[in-house]
Amino acid sequence: MAYFAIGDPGKVPAQGGMPYSQKPSGIRFYYKSNIIGNDTAFVLASFKKAGTTLGTYFFKVSSSKSVYTLFTSSLSPALTTNPDSLVIAAASSNAFGSGPANPGNFLQIDSISFTGVSSQPAGMNSSFENWVTFQDEKLNGISTSGSVRRTTDMFNGSYAAELQTTLPSFGGGGVRSAVLQTAQPTSSSTVRGGLPYSAMNDTISLYYKYLPADPLDYGRFFVWVKKAGVVIWQNSASLTLSASYKKVNIPLTHTLTPDTIGISIESSNYPYLNSYVGSDLKIDNMYLASQKLPICSFVSPTVGCTGQSIQLTDNSGNGANAWGWIMPGGNPGSSTAQNPTVIYNSPGTKTITMISNNAFGAGTPTTRTINIFAVPNVTSTSTITACGGGNAILTASGASTYTWSTGATTSTIIVTPSVTTIYTVAGTSNGCVDYALGAVIVPLVPKPDICMVTVDSLNKFNEIYWDKTAYPNLDSMIIYREVISNTYRRIGAVSKNALSMWVDTARSIGPANGDPNISTYRYKIQVRDTCGQYGPKSLWHNTVYFTHSAGTFFWTNNYLIEGPTNPVLTYSLMVNITPTVATSTYSLVGTTTGNQSTLNDPFYVFYQNTADWRVEADLGYACTATQKTSVTKSTKSRSNIQNNRTAIGINEIQFKNKFRVYPNPSSGIINIESMAMDEETNLIVRNVLGQEVYSDKIMKGTTAKTVNLSAFAKGIYSMELSNGNNKAIYKLVTE
Repeated sequence: MAYFAIGDPGKVPAQGGMPYSQKPSGIRFYYKSNIIGNDTAFVLASFKKAGTTLGTYFFKVSSSKSVYTLFTSSLSPALTTNPDSLVIAAASSNAFGSGPANPGNFLQIDSISFTGVSSQPAGMNSSFENWVTFQDEKLNGISTSGSVRRTTDMFNGSYAAELQTTLPSFGGGGVRSAVLQTAQPTSSSTVRGGLPYSAMNDTISLYYKYLPADPLDYGRFFVWVKKAGVVIWQNSASLTLSASYKKVNIPLTHTLTPDTIGISIESSNYPYLNSYVGSDLKIDNMYLASQKLPICSFVSPTVGCTGQSIQLTDNSGNGANAWGWIMPGGNPGSSTAQNPTVIYNSPGTKTITMISNNAFGAGTPTTRTINIFAVPNVTSTSTITACGGGNAILTASGASTYTWSTGATTSTIIVTPSVTTIYTVAGTSNGCVDYALGAVIVPLVPKPDICMVTVDSLNKFNEIYWDKTAYPNLDSMIIYREVISNTYRRIGAVSKNALSMWVDTARSIGPANGDPNISTYRYKIQVRDTCGQYGPKSLWHNTVYFTHSAGTFFWTNNYLIEGPTNPVLTYSLMVNITPTVATSTYSLVGTTTGNQSTLNDPFYVFYQNTADWRVEADLGYACTATQKTSVTKSTKSRSNIQNNRTAIGINEIQFKNKFRVYPNPSSGIINIESMAMDEETNLIVRNVLGQEVYSDKIMKGTTAKTVNLSAFAKGIYSMELSNGNNKAIYKLVTE
């Protein structure tokens, strides 16, 4: 019979239950059933107040239903007062009837509720939605009843048996003692069951711990010996309080040769009292002296691999508590651990011998063999693919079967990664596994380097050079010029089949138009590979742009490469005295270090109206631009050209001497003093890129003017004053 109960309806009056203070008029639930013969399933509800039963109601299910059917019934006679508690139960057979329960009877029930009330019992779980999963453990070879479970609080080994005295079950008449037995006494003073046994002059022993719930309680250990079904000898031992494992012996002193032995162990003494609930008995290592020596046994795999741990697991019987292992050729070669591991570094058939001991001595050694196989030496190919997303082939070797990280199980796989990817392959032979890595390398588009930027010999265009042999997957090189601060625009592209240089003639791109006679410019380049992918832009290089005032020549910023390093060793001021006769014949005027920006020509007054000047930056490296038409190796970058021949009608010095500009350097406030001009003068300030950042006018007759550049970034600026055909340029430094 199967049942559930909240409380114990088997007692008179019913015991326990749950709080409930409503006074229902009826009950309803849904059920399926299979009723066999005269049996009935039932639902029971008992209402109590102050421990006294107000009414107990049986609701019988006497017919079979294959689909869920609604059951409703009123409480008759009706409750006359409100209860304080409720006991409710259901069973698959009539536990209170006179006849036996019929096997196969079943009741399925759902959604129990009371009618005529405002609320249902709290926590009754009457829709049976809340369940708790538990593990039901069975003791192999020995029958149990009551609360018997395994415990790791053992004498030795892994587990012991724990027996606990508990409250009665549904309909029980008293406290339940937990029982562990191989034989059972009956009401006729006979014993049923047992195990084969024929020894004489023997002793049965066990180890136990006992914590009784009542000082009068103790556990019991019974032994019966039978011959031809008749008990020929019996004895028992009391298992009294013991906080640690204690050994108990029962000598078997029978005089006839038996054929059966039976035992029974109980957690409490009969008669069982309510105060015994909770008595706890743990037992371990029960054995006969005739079987007292350990039975040597262990578990090991049948195959293993070189260099890998082999787990050996003790499986000895009869309370083994010491072990000896001999493992020739292994590491270690011997061990006294209960469950050792061993490693073999050479293949072959290995023999392992084990002997176990207990308090009575050593058992018979047992031997097993294990076949050790060599771990395969698995390798995998790798490959480089020009473009991501194309087919790439990887091949593994050295083993019998393979499993790739892609899930493939063939020795060769075809993959299509879009980026560089590492693949793992596990190769197996005879159960032994080795691993290898194969890579498909998808090259990143490289970040290129500019070799040098310079101004052409005719002072018309800027030129950019690079070494394209460093980029084997090159399709074309893309060239960019800075048009406003930190903003670069594409100005052209050069095929890999063309010269590795670019002449900047793109005057229409950006406010900074690339004219070397106007300003300095920064350039970057970028690789486009044959897969159509664009890489990161290079570090910028900037050209040298210089101006002069009389014989003093200065450049608004040095030749620089993006980053902290100054590549220039020295700057050289060069002069061509007769440019109309020999356009490329320049002579050295003087040099200065790479961190300076001013040079003087002491002979300026002798050829100021005919000569050309330019500055050459002596780089600290050799620029080797591939397929360059003229110079294949250069160490100097040219600036723009300066002369006085663009001045019309008045010498620059004479015009410049009419103004006093101070302080310089300044904090951003610049004062301009002059004689009273007879016409309006234009004032323009440009940054190092030649971009106009400030403009104003000095009105006719004005003798003083203030220019405020404090809102602009600190650095170098050029200021141009002009009226009519007169012009003067000043270098300004703000700090």
